[in-house]
Amino acid sequence: MAMKFRLFLIPLMFLLLPLEPALAQQDPLALSAEGIRLSAHYFLSIPSYSNIADVKAFGWVGGIIFTYQPYAFSAVPDDYSNLYAGLIMSEALLHKGFVSFNEGNLSAKIKGIVDYFLSKRTRNLWTSEASGYYIDVKFSSNVLLLLSNAQALGIIDAENEIKNAAYSLVKLQDKSGGWAPQPESYYQREPDPLTTSYVLSALIAVRKLYDVNVDDNIRSAITYLEQKASSTGWLDPVKDSIIVSSLIEAEMLGFDVDQNLLSKVASELKQHITSNPAPTIDNAVVFGGLLRLASAGILDTEDVLSSFSGIAVSIARAVNKDGLPPYGYTPFIWTRCQETYDVLRFFEAWLRSSSITVMVSALSGFISENKTVENSTLKLQVLVKNNLEREMKLKLLSDPSDPITGKASLDMSINPGSSSSVELQFKTPPKLQQPRDSRIRLTLIDPLTKEFLYTKIIVVRVLRDANIAIVQKKVDRQSMSLKDTALVVLAIENQGDIPAVQVKIAERLGAGFDVIGKDNGTAIVVQTQQKGFYFLEKMDPWQRITFIYTVKASSPPPGVNNLSTTSIEYVKALGSTGSTESQIKVNITRPLISLIPEDQQVRMEWGALRNMTFRIENTGNAEARDIEIKFVPGEGISLSAKGGRVDPDGSVHLYVGNLSPMNSIKVYVAAKASDLYPSLDLKTYVKSELSYKDNMGRFLDEYRLSAMTYVDMVMSTFAMIIISIVVLIIAAIAVLRIYRSYKIRSERIPKLKFEKKGFRRR
Repeated sequence: MAMKFRLFLIPLMFLLLPLEPALAQQDPLALSAEGIRLSAHYFLSIPSYSNIADVKAFGWVGGIIFTYQPYAFSAVPDDYSNLYAGLIMSEALLHKGFVSFNEGNLSAKIKGIVDYFLSKRTRNLWTSEASGYYIDVKFSSNVLLLLSNAQALGIIDAENEIKNAAYSLVKLQDKSGGWAPQPESYYQREPDPLTTSYVLSALIAVRKLYDVNVDDNIRSAITYLEQKASSTGWLDPVKDSIIVSSLIEAEMLGFDVDQNLLSKVASELKQHITSNPAPTIDNAVVFGGLLRLASAGILDTEDVLSSFSGIAVSIARAVNKDGLPPYGYTPFIWTRCQETYDVLRFFEAWLRSSSITVMVSALSGFISENKTVENSTLKLQVLVKNNLEREMKLKLLSDPSDPITGKASLDMSINPGSSSSVELQFKTPPKLQQPRDSRIRLTLIDPLTKEFLYTKIIVVRVLRDANIAIVQKKVDRQSMSLKDTALVVLAIENQGDIPAVQVKIAERLGAGFDVIGKDNGTAIVVQTQQKGFYFLEKMDPWQRITFIYTVKASSPPPGVNNLSTTSIEYVKALGSTGSTESQIKVNITRPLISLIPEDQQVRMEWGALRNMTFRIENTGNAEARDIEIKFVPGEGISLSAKGGRVDPDGSVHLYVGNLSPMNSIKVYVAAKASDLYPSLDLKTYVKSELSYKDNMGRFLDEYRLSAMTYVDMVMSTFAMIIISIVVLIIAAIAVLRIYRSYKIRSERIPKLKFEKKGFRRR
C-alpha cells in the first residue's frame, strides 16, 4: 500500500495538551465509560490553528485535522486521522446514554470532518491515499459509517448523499456476494471477507436509518462470508473478530446468520485470548468480538466478562500520556487514531455488557442445578439490575433451544441502580429418546437501537425421568394341568436417567394358583398377599432386578387363566407417580364336572315312588374319565337304579363312564318312600356323591363333588282316610261305652234313694 511518511511525534511537543485524569475506578462500567470519555475528549485537546503554516505537527485547521508532511514542507489534511477521529467522536456521542461526559464542541468537530469528506466524493464514494484514483471500498465503507453516525446524531442532513453512497457500494458487489478492496484496479479486484465485512457494517448502519433497497445485497454478503469460512474462521483472530462483528450487526437487524459458524468463531477467539492474555490492541479487538458474540447469545455474557476481566482492566489502564490518542503503541497520529478506535469499539461492547447485571434462579421444575426431566414445567426468576445512572428500557427475549420450548418477549423499564424481576416458564418434551442439552438464551435488547446488550445462557440438561418397565415377564410353560408347577420370571428395569424411589411391587396370583418354594421372587408374592405390595426404597438408573418364583396350579378353572398380574408404582423425580402393569396367562387343561339335580326339593307321600333325575356336565377342556356316582338315601327313603349296585346300607353305586368336554349326560335313580312312618311329616334327603378322573387318569380331591336333594315326606290321602275311619270307629266305641255307663248309673240312683227313705220292697 502506498502511503506518505508520517511524522514521528516527539512526546515533549504535547506536554501542554490537557489529558483526562488517570483511571481510578476499577469496576468494568466505570473503566469502559472512562475509556470512551478519554478517547473522545482527546480530540478536544488537539490545538486549533488559523493558518496551515502554523501547524508544526498536527492540529485543527478549518474544522479538520492537518498533519505536517516534511516532503511537502507544509501541513496537509490527514484523511485517515480525520476518518478515525470522526468515528471515535461520533460513536462516543452515540453512547452518551451510557456515558456521562461533557460533549463540548464534539458535534462541531464531527460536522467539520463530515463536510470535508462530503466535498471529496468521487462517484458518490471515496478514494484514499493508498488507492490513488480508484475507489477504496474499505475506506469508503468507513466514511459511510461516519456519515450514518452523524446523521443519526442529527449533526448533518445528508440523506441523499448517504443513500447514493450505499447504492454505489452495492454496484461494486461481486457476483459471489463479496467486495474487493479496489474493484476498479488491476491488482486488488478479488473480493475478500475482511473488505466485505466493512461494507456489510456500513450498509447495516444505513439500513437502520432508511428503508433502502439493500436487503438482498446484505443477504448475499452474509452467504459469501459463511461460504468463505473455514472450520475455525476466515483469516486470523483479529480480522475474524471484525468480520464476525459485522455478522452480529446483521443478526441484530433481523437477518439470519449461521449459528454454528458463530459458535466456531467464538471458540477460536476464546482460545486465542486464553493463550495470549496480554493487554494488546489485538486482544482488545478480539475481546470486543467475544463480547458481541456474547451479547447475541452465542456465549454467556457473564462468563466472558468474568473469564477475561483481568485483560480488560489492563487494556483500560494502558493509557498513553505522550500527546497522541490515548490507546495504542505506534508513534503516528493516524495509526494511533486507528488503534484508539479499535480500543473504543472494545470499550463500547464492554460498557454495554457491564450496564446490566442478570441473575437467574430456578423456582421449580429442576431436580438439581441445571438438570431437569422430560414432561416437566420449568420456572425461572430473572432479576435484571440497571447499573447505569439513567432509566433503562429493555426488551427481554427468552429463546430456548430444542428440546425445551417457551419463547417469550417482555418489555422492562428499570430505574437507575434498581432491579426488576420477571418469571419465565418453559416446557420440556413429554418423552425423550435420550438425554439432551438445551440452551435457554435470555437476551436483553435496547428496543430503540435494536442492539444486543447482554445475554445470559442457561445450559439445561434434560434427562429421561424415572421409568420402571417390565422388560421380561414369562412362564416356562404355556399349558398346565391341575397340580402342575410352572416357573415365573419377572424382570424390571429403570429405563430412566433418574432414580425411582418408593417402589411398590404387587404380584397377585390368579384364582386357584399358589406360590411354592423359596426362590428370590417368592417374597414379592408373599408380601403382596400379606401387606399388599413388596417395597423397594430405590431403583437406580438402568438398574435391572430379576425375580423368579414357582407357581402351582392348585385349583384354577379350565381354559385361559390369568396366572399373575404385576402392578408397580413408584415416585418420579419431581414427585409425580409412575405406574406400570403386566399380566401373564396360561391355559389350564382339565375336566370340570358339575352334578346338577333337576329337583333340589321334592315332596313325597308315604309309599310313593319317584324317579329323580341328575344331569352331569363336563364344562372343562379335557375328558373326564371313570365317572362314578353314589346315591345315599336319608331316613324313610329307599333307592334303586338301573345298572346300579345297592349296598347293605341302602346306598346305590352307579358307574357313568367317560364324558368328553362340553358334553352332558343324565342319570336316573328311583326313590321310594316308606309305606308307614310314625310321623305325619318327615324332612329327609337323597345325597349324591360323584367322583371322576382327569384325562391323565389321575384322581384328585378336586375331582370329587356332591349334591343334596331334600325330600319332604308326608302322609298319603289313602292312609289319611284309613286313619280317619279308624279314629272315627274308636271314637264311636268310646261314645257308646260312655253312654252305656251313664245309663246304668242312671237306673241305680232312684233305687238307692227309695231304700234310704225306709221303704222296703215286699
